[in-house]
Amino acid sequence: ALLIARNKLYQNSQQQGLPINKPVLIIPDGIAHYSIWNSLGWIGIGEENIIRVKTKNFQYDIKCLKKTIKKLKADNTPILSIVAVLGDSYTMSIENIFEIRKICDKHKIWLHGDGANGGVLIFSKQFRNKIKGIHLCDSVSLDPHKGLGLNYPTSLFLCKNTEDFK
Repeated sequence: ALLIARNKLYQNSQQQGLPINKPVLIIPDGIAHYSIWNSLGWIGIGEENIIRVKTKNFQYDIKCLKKTIKKLKADNTPILSIVAVLGDSYTMSIENIFEIRKICDKHKIWLHGDGANGGVLIFSKQFRNKIKGIHLCDSVSLDPHKGLGLNYPTSLFLCKNTEDFK
């Protein structure tokens, strides 16, 4: 997901590499999955380029998120993506995707839904309503071994626009 977000932000980065002014990734403080910061190293951006935004009740503090984006924009710091946690492994908290989507649309930022834990709720008629708005994410990751009883290495990656896979 973050590789696609990087390639959307820097269309020639696959061939030319990254510019000196590397982008940052915005995650909620204390609840994001470790795979998120690991992947920044894999795609050449680096874990040091993570911005952790304060949370309230294990969700983004929306005022802090808006303030952070405003400061980054004022500093001309490119934003790779905002990660919305869809079922944190410890608290099962789920972000207000509708609110975060509005922010992403306003600033043209990729929205990744980290559904590593709670994304499997989409398969439940009883609990599907808990992750309303998941369809608004540009990309979503799911780990079916955390709720569907599948083998541990089974993971899913979904992308809203199939053209982005190119």
